[in-house]
Amino acid sequence: MILVFVRTLVVYFSVIAIMRFMGKRQIGELQSNELVTTILISNLASLPIEETDLPMTAVAIPILLIVSLEVLVSYAIVKLPKLAQAISGSSRIVVLDGHVDQKALKELRYTMDDLLEALRQKNIFDLRTVNFAVVETSGKLSVKTKGHDNKGDPGAEQKPIQFPLVVEGELNTQFLEACGVEKKWVLQQLEKGGTGLKDVLLMQCDCDRNYYILWKA
Repeated sequence: MILVFVRTLVVYFSVIAIMRFMGKRQIGELQSNELVTTILISNLASLPIEETDLPMTAVAIPILLIVSLEVLVSYAIVKLPKLAQAISGSSRIVVLDGHVDQKALKELRYTMDDLLEALRQKNIFDLRTVNFAVVETSGKLSVKTKGHDNKGDPGAEQKPIQFPLVVEGELNTQFLEACGVEKKWVLQQLEKGGTGLKDVLLMQCDCDRNYYILWKA
């Protein structure tokens, strides 16, 4: 009994230390690679508690290997945006100006019931009031409604939606139509600054073609 108690304490505080090391994102919405890592660690961590004859090192080594892989993948994702998209996917517009993108829903395997339920959870019961809705890479739905700001103040001035046209040097083609622009227009604006896509950290644009560019350091 004492052995089980000691092993449980060791595993408990070890897993806490590992999750802290891996970053706060593990505590919030998880990406696919983060979810896999968390599940594997939780399964491995339970073994020395259930099997008292199992050496701690038999569990510690696989856990350290998994954590090392997660850290390497996290660093690679920062350096290689295309790898991030391959692993975590990309955000998808599902509603624009009250109109549902049914093709996007099918590709996301997101049913109409799923969409309506997510809207109801945000106290939105009329699809026609949705100005913009996007399914994030975590599966969470982000919504902006018509006629008021995101805090729900009807008297507040509605600000135009800023779409991320370029992120980490990669063009988000799905947002071009939302802004009413083409790839050629984006490249022309960048050429005014004497540079190209690869030098852009973030480029946002609204439907009136008002844009903002943040260059890479």
